[in-house]
Amino acid sequence: MGILLRRRIVSVVAACSLVLWGEVLVWDASHLWCGYPAIVGEEGDLDAVGDGVTDVPHVSHVAVVTDPQLTDPYSYEWPPRDSVLERALLSLCDQNMRRSFATLQRWHDPDVILVLGDLFDSTRFLEEHEYAAEYARWRATFPPRPRAASRRSSRGVREAVSWPLPERRVRSDADALLHSRRQLDDALRYPLNHQPPVLGTVPPVHVIAGNHDIGWAIQKDQMVALAEQFEEHFGALNFFVRVGTFHVVGLCAPCFSNNVLRSHTEEFLRALQAAPALQTGRTVLLSHIPLWRPLESSCGHLRPPEKSSITHKVGPSYSNVVPRPHSTAILEMLDPVVVLSGDDHDPCVVTHSNGAVEYTVGTFSWLQGTMSPSYALMALDNAEGRVHVSYCFLPNQYALFGMYGVAAPLLLCLMVAWHCLGAGTQQTTLPLHMRRDFRRHGPPPRFVPRISWTTRLWRGVLDTAVALTCACLLYLCLFVIY
Repeated sequence: MGILLRRRIVSVVAACSLVLWGEVLVWDASHLWCGYPAIVGEEGDLDAVGDGVTDVPHVSHVAVVTDPQLTDPYSYEWPPRDSVLERALLSLCDQNMRRSFATLQRWHDPDVILVLGDLFDSTRFLEEHEYAAEYARWRATFPPRPRAASRRSSRGVREAVSWPLPERRVRSDADALLHSRRQLDDALRYPLNHQPPVLGTVPPVHVIAGNHDIGWAIQKDQMVALAEQFEEHFGALNFFVRVGTFHVVGLCAPCFSNNVLRSHTEEFLRALQAAPALQTGRTVLLSHIPLWRPLESSCGHLRPPEKSSITHKVGPSYSNVVPRPHSTAILEMLDPVVVLSGDDHDPCVVTHSNGAVEYTVGTFSWLQGTMSPSYALMALDNAEGRVHVSYCFLPNQYALFGMYGVAAPLLLCLMVAWHCLGAGTQQTTLPLHMRRDFRRHGPPPRFVPRISWTTRLWRGVLDTAVALTCACLLYLCLFVIY
């Protein structure tokens, strides 16, 4: 093998290795470095528990994702709408989260997946056909994968059901009654009366609404219409689901800004408060918007120093926290042990006055103002009634793109230098048997032409171009299949 060919192979291997590292190994490593909180004795199963649920696993594992906010044509003023750059940006957005979601399921194999709202970015501005297109994107980006055969069991994971509420009177069209509980299609959720999932089936995905999904304090009829639209595609705004021996309550926090929706949510809370199943002290509350807390409440070390706490700002179609009266009522009526929230895009851990610990999960998207997207893993100790939560951080996509931008010119410089300064450059054009004869008798001048600097420079550029082309093809293949 000639020196020129060896150099070209080295350049191709180096470029492709960098792509594999940045598009596969880094993502797998980010999930491997993070795991469910360890619980002693989690391999065993429980024969029976106090509320009548039998044969449940010692620990139930839950993955928590929030604020994917699929980027759409209304998200940014630039790039121009319907341009190639816009389509590329949307594709990168989807591919990044699709890979993260698939890798999450592959390495952590959760029993249940919770999505804490803000599925789309600009729901208020979407026409009906545009919403259908965004929903199709959602299904393609966040498909549940069949669970791996492992020692963990899905027994004790119950499908979400609507809590039986009192009969509701018929309202006018302006105050249209929200649709009753609808199952999400087979791609995202099992039918309501389906048996608990077993190994080899996809984990149930439970979704709550965020302010980007149905708005916050916007025009009443518009918000009701958005809420109905959300229910048609993702299920009830408020729901109750049993996971192991715990009761997970999904609450529509944005509904408190609308009189019609607030009445339904308060009715749901009153029904839950009277339910004997929730008197066991094993309630996990899901709320897209964080509950109220004092301004000076610190969020902990996982948050950027300049954002040490969550502010109480209110703006067009958003509020940083649920208003204090509603937050207090929620905590008093449900008395949760843990609250899971999103919206803020950065992790935050606070303890409320009743002892409930609230974990705010960061955004899952790399296009929502944070360099390190994140998600959470929750382990529910069905024996002791304890909840353990850990945060997991995804790779910095901006750093990876920057690395590629620096690696390309660096590879060009190295290959040009190798061709210009490397040994044996003048002999690579001659066969091996001729080079042996030339060492003994001396080469004829016509067989060893002097290689100009221009030729050496061109060879370096050519090898770099071949290596980058192979790397780009590999990136495109991974973009499609991974």
